[in-house]
Amino acid sequence: MDQRTPYPWTAANEDFQRPWYTGQHPAEAEEDTRALLQEDARGMLQVALAQIQHYQQRIERITAENESITAENERLFAAAASDSELQMPR
Repeated sequence: MDQRTPYPWTAANEDFQRPWYTGQHPAEAEEDTRALLQEDARGMLQVALAQIQHYQQRIERITAENESITAENERLFAAAASDSELQMPR
C-alpha cells in the first residue's frame, strides 16, 4: 500500500501521469498506468467488501434483536390477555 495516501485507491490517481514524464516508452507507461488503475480498483473493491460485511453483521444483529423483542411482545400480550380474561366477570 502506498504510504503517502490514507486510501490505497488514491495511489493510482497521484501517479497517473508519472510514467509519461520519466522518458518511458508510451506503451510501457500505459502498462504501468493500467497496473496502477487495477491496483486502484482492487482497493475500492476491498473497501466495498468490508462495508458490505459490516452492514451484513449489523443487519443480522438488528434482526436477532427484533425477533427477541417480537417474542417478548407476544408473550406479554398473551399474558395480558389471559389476565384480563381472568379478571372480567362473565
